[in-house]
Amino acid sequence: MIITSAKFFTPGHGAKIENQHYLVCSDNFISTQEIIKYFERVSAKGKIIFLDCCYSGNFSVDETPVFSIEETVNDFVGRGYAVFSSSSSTQLSYRHPDKQISIFTSFLCSALKDRHIIRQGKVSLYDIQKLVRLYLEVWNKKNPDKQQHPIFRSNMGGTIYFEVKEYVPFYTTRIYEEYDKYIIYTVEPLHIGLTKRYAVKTILKEPFSLEEIGEISLEITKIIKHAEVYNNEITKERLSGKSANIIWNYFGRDESDIVKNNYICVTTWVDDSQDKKWWYRIDNKDTFFINGVHYKIFR
Repeated sequence: MIITSAKFFTPGHGAKIENQHYLVCSDNFISTQEIIKYFERVSAKGKIIFLDCCYSGNFSVDETPVFSIEETVNDFVGRGYAVFSSSSSTQLSYRHPDKQISIFTSFLCSALKDRHIIRQGKVSLYDIQKLVRLYLEVWNKKNPDKQQHPIFRSNMGGTIYFEVKEYVPFYTTRIYEEYDKYIIYTVEPLHIGLTKRYAVKTILKEPFSLEEIGEISLEITKIIKHAEVYNNEITKERLSGKSANIIWNYFGRDESDIVKNNYICVTTWVDDSQDKKWWYRIDNKDTFFINGVHYKIFR
């Protein structure tokens, strides 16, 4: 049987005996370094040891394996192991004040469930340990008498990934609509925070004047204001059903203009929640208003 990954998690008591770390069991002491050595011999990729006990940072790991030209990258990635301890070699590990688990375990569970670090249904050990470090850094600021500094050491080639949810690829909605005077070639989501923003790329079918382009821009804005185009599920959940706050309408003469970003002009529309003084800046040369429409020209 081929073992693809191996994980060892031990919440409990730890002690230092003759400057070596031991796990304290009900009837014996177990050398932490011996556990690491045993784990190293396990024939598996993705080996990780979590030590949640006092003085748990008192351990060492061997050097990173050397990549051989005879092996593939897949053979190399994941080789070795990682150890993540709850505290340094001189610190205690504390129980969470509001839960029946330790601080470290609580933060570790939170990191594993943090949706913002999930990539294609997985979270990496690299991101997990960084997030746990952040949580404990904040904890240490608020609890100076109960300091915990986690220790992470690894000799792995690459990192470990934990599958935390089923991965369903997110597909961005494509908008392509043709009208008598123009073609809405694409609508690009440029959302940021709670601000819903779109860049609309439009092909003009005729050589319209700037005033006529402004009329088309207002028409497109009405169409796109309630569009639902997103780059990811998180943004979709945050902004779905909300009207657009900012719309930039870029105008070109043909598909080549759109592909090469070779535009005649761009018009900007913002709603009342935005800083219009900022977005509607003009110099009356390249940026100006015509009939209440804000323009920036490129040609």
